[in-house]
Amino acid sequence: MHVLFTESTSFDPTKGSRYVKELDIQSANKVAVSTITPTNHNYSGATYLTNRHAWAVNKVLVNGNNHQPYFGGDIQLHLRVNGSWQHRGTYADGGNYTYIRKVRGSDYKAVASKGVGEIDNGNTQIRIEVK
Repeated sequence: MHVLFTESTSFDPTKGSRYVKELDIQSANKVAVSTITPTNHNYSGATYLTNRHAWAVNKVLVNGNNHQPYFGGDIQLHLRVNGSWQHRGTYADGGNYTYIRKVRGSDYKAVASKGVGEIDNGNTQIRIEVK
């Protein structure tokens, strides 16, 4: 079982550091936690990117770190290579991406929020497809 989560060094979302991590439970006696990358938003900071059946977990999309506390950042792609996560690309257009999530039942597609988190403050939703 694989679980993505964000660990924060502060309960205050405008302070401290945040990291996207993965909990990998292979058996009752084999559990590992790995750090994938720093992120800047304290929840919905990453999603697994899989085919429609989600059998293989080897890609993660992350809203990165634009160094402005609480806000998101550029969209990063990380791949699992020989058991560890490696950064493979960044989509950067000056947008501030948060709330990234996989589109269920799709092949390698996700959505994310661009801009301030609330729609009435100019937020838009974008579609992401990794080929």
